[in-house]
Formats: sequence, structure tokens, C-alpha cells
Amino acid sequence: HYFAMATMSFAVIFHQLAVNWTTLTNGALGLSGIPRPGGVRSLIWTDFGDDRVYFGFCVVVLLIAIVLLRSFRRSRLGRFILAVREDEVAARTLGLDVRRLKMLAVVIAATLAGVAGALYAHYQRLIAPDDFTLSTSVMILLMVLIGGKSTLTGPVLGGILITFMPEYFRVFGPYRLIAYGALLMCCMAWLPGGVYGGILQAIRRGTVVGRWATNH
Repeated sequence: HYFAMATMSFAVIFHQLAVNWTTLTNGALGLSGIPRPGGVRSLIWTDFGDDRVYFGFCVVVLLIAIVLLRSFRRSRLGRFILAVREDEVAARTLGLDVRRLKMLAVVIAATLAGVAGALYAHYQRLIAPDDFTLSTSVMILLMVLIGGKSTLTGPVLGGILITFMPEYFRVFGPYRLIAYGALLMCCMAWLPGGVYGGILQAIRRGTVVGRWATNH
């Protein structure tokens, strides 16, 4: 919880710096006119001016990141980090450098976040302090919790749900935030493993039921 509080505090501090450091960030107006990545465009002979093409490029980057993370997770160092996540005391007892492994996990996460931020900036062609508020951090955290933490597929699924879900809740008018929050609370209460975890459980139960029906 100390790490979570420090992370939230850093988000607030960064937002205030972005608003007040006008010589670097242009203040509340933000930075506009950000071009699409011309170097990559000339490399693969693709016009990134088309949003659909750029979206496809982002999907490719996402798939590459998932493949790399999956490979890292199966590596020896990745298993060490998973051990720290599961039981920090037991990992320290086994002789693992918990502090170093935690720092490595933060560096990897920050690197991926930086890549995502660069893709976002080139897509929007405008970044402003309002894009980096505390609510944005909370929304990203909800993507992980709703999709399913401790997995690679869960956060991707959670990101899709959190992105499109508010649009469907507009039919509730001024009560959409209440309905949205109620749905999130229900997911947290009845799907502790997230939506992806619930899907896996349903598949496993279906497999068990299918075997029982075949044998009986």
C-alpha cells in the first residue's frame, strides 16, 4: 500500500508539473501538431495518416509486447519476479534479491507504459495535462482489475471493456455513472479473478460437465 500511495502521489505531482512548467509543456494548452512516426512509415512503406492503418500498427506493437512478456514470464528471472509477487517473505528466504526484482518489474512496466504513451501521443497528435490526471491512473488500474490481474490476456480484455463500456451506458443519461460504478462493484465482488478469470472458470466447469455427461 505504500507503493500504491507513492505512485498516486507521483501522478498528482506530475500533473501539476505539466500544468505549471509552461516552457516545457506549454501549460494547460498542451503540445499540439505531433506528427505520425515518419521513420517507421518510410521503413514499411505505409501511410500512418490513416487512423485505421495506425491502429493496426498499434495492435502489432501490442502483440509483440505480449509475446515478449510471455517469454520473459517463462524465463528464470521472470519466475523469480512471480515468486516475489506470490510471497515476498518466502522469496527472500530463498535468497532472492527482492528489492532488485521489484525495481526490475517497475522498470519493465515503465518501459511499456512509455511505449504506449508515445503511440497515444502520435495518434492523438495532441497531449495535454488532462491526459495524465489521477483519474487516468485509476482507469488503467480498473482495466487490470476488471480484466484479470496476474495474467497477460486479462488487462487487454479489461482495456477493451473499459474503453467501450461508457459508450453503452450513455442510455442511462445522468445516472450512467451510478450504473457504471454498480457494474464495477459487481465484477469486483463476484469475479475476483476478473472477467478473464471468470471465462476460464466457466470453460473449466463446462469441461467437467461435458466429461460427466459423456461418462453418464
